[in-house]
Amino acid sequence: MVTAQPAEPFAQADLIILAVKPQFMADATASLAPHLGPDCVVMSVAAGISTPSLKTLLSRPSLPVVRCMPNTPALLQAGASALYATEYVSATQRELAQAILSAVGIAVWVDSEDQLDAVTAVSGSGPAYFFLFMEAMQA
Repeated sequence: MVTAQPAEPFAQADLIILAVKPQFMADATASLAPHLGPDCVVMSVAAGISTPSLKTLLSRPSLPVVRCMPNTPALLQAGASALYATEYVSATQRELAQAILSAVGIAVWVDSEDQLDAVTAVSGSGPAYFFLFMEAMQA
C-alpha cells in the first residue's frame, strides 16, 4: 500500500518505508506514529535522519529501524545500497529489508550508522560525478 495518510491498516504492516525528504520527516512521522504495529520495522530512505531521531519522532525507543540509501542507478536495477539496522531489528526483518533493496541492485549491510553516512556521500555523489564528467567529455 502506498499512501500519504496513514490509517488503521498500518497497524498490520510488517514494514513501512519512509521515503520523504528530510524536511518533511517530522510531519510524516507525526501522522504515522499512532498507527505503528508492535512488530513493524520502519525503513527510512531519508538522508541525514538518524535512527535515534526516527525513534524520537515516532515515540518508540525500542523501534526496529533500518536506514538505507539507494543511489540513482537503482532506477535501472543497477543500484548500490547500504543498509544499517538498529539492535531491535530481527533477522527476519533484516531479510525483508535486504530483499526489497536487492530488487534494485546490490544491497550491503554496514556495522555502524557512521559508515552509512560515508557510503551515502560516496555512492550518492559518485554516479552524479561520473555523469557530469561524461557530459563534459561530450561537450
